[in-house]
Amino acid sequence: MKAIEAYIQWNEGDPEPTVTYEVNYEPHQITLSQVCGLLWNCRDILPGIDYEWLKDCGVEMQRQTYAAAAHGMLRAIKEAR
Repeated sequence: MKAIEAYIQWNEGDPEPTVTYEVNYEPHQITLSQVCGLLWNCRDILPGIDYEWLKDCGVEMQRQTYAAAAHGMLRAIKEAR
């Protein structure tokens, strides 16, 4: 997932990264915080490698779902600001 890659590569103090999100086949740049909002209630299982990467970066998650990753990443992003 591009948002997780962008989060992992993000250096604290730098502007919040953006990723491309398509709406009606038209690309738009959105921030990681906006990505988290889109996945806020997604109960799909996060792939193991993405889960481990986020845990290794200190993102706290209670479950291995996209929603849990979104909650944890958004908390970490707010703390980094």
